[in-house]
Amino acid sequence: MSKGKNGGTGFHLGIVAALFWSVHFPLLHNFVGEATPPAVFYFHALFWASIASMALLIITGRTDELSLINRRSGTLFLLVLSGGYGMWMTMAAAHDAGGKDVELLFYSGPVLLVFLSMFLRGGARRGRLIMALAGFAGALFIVHTMHGTSVPRFYPFVLALASALCWAVFSFVAATLVRATETLPMLVLTLCVSTACFLLTCLVMGMDILAIGRAEILVSIVAGGLSIAVAYGLWMRCMEVQSSPANAATWWYGALIFGAAWYYFFLDSPVGWPGIIGAVVIVFSFKTAGGGKERTESILGDLMTKGG
Repeated sequence: MSKGKNGGTGFHLGIVAALFWSVHFPLLHNFVGEATPPAVFYFHALFWASIASMALLIITGRTDELSLINRRSGTLFLLVLSGGYGMWMTMAAAHDAGGKDVELLFYSGPVLLVFLSMFLRGGARRGRLIMALAGFAGALFIVHTMHGTSVPRFYPFVLALASALCWAVFSFVAATLVRATETLPMLVLTLCVSTACFLLTCLVMGMDILAIGRAEILVSIVAGGLSIAVAYGLWMRCMEVQSSPANAATWWYGALIFGAAWYYFFLDSPVGWPGIIGAVVIVFSFKTAGGGKERTESILGDLMTKGG
């Protein structure tokens, strides 16, 4: 793992973010696409995530910080387009196209994050890509344990990979943006704008956003207000303290270990040797190569610094 104070803080933030993210695994897997269209369900989840983050901003008396984000509206748009609207809409489309078990493909995100960073100035070393691939191999075992694996059709396959790429881009943008601003107001704007975009998309596509059952609403409150909002906030904070987003990429695989635990304790899903092996491989992947001295500095980051 990365050494030093920031490395330790980043690790704890990343792992706790993965823990909260994993909460929605059994919830979404059992509700998305059953009686409610995936896009409608994700809209409700993002809506409650927005409400939760906005409530925290109001309670802490930091609403005035939202005005500081105006001069970085272009970067905020990229943040929304990738990690907010883009990631969830492509995932909803993948589920809607028949790719229910696309979690594995989504978890190629850390590999894509490290791979992309290798082409930037001061980017990740090859050892980090090996660790990310090792974590993805562990994800193979765990996803197979939770609900089996099958080769998805081409369209859901592409959509799931697009969602993973959105997550990788989101992590990059968040890493540069939150270092120049505050995490909470950026989180609020990301979730609120993403929710508005989801609402507009659902209306344009003729979806009834109110056609959702009571159980689905309760699940969306937990998945959005607890899992998504907290996980996003902690992950953005993790990006802020890390010297490079690639350093933290493999920590996201921890969500699969926690997710397998939720399946085991609450859904009586057996873990088995594949799940145990996958967890061990993922924990091994937490050890990043090279000590974490490098810093990924993209052109975007340079422009933000100059723009003040």
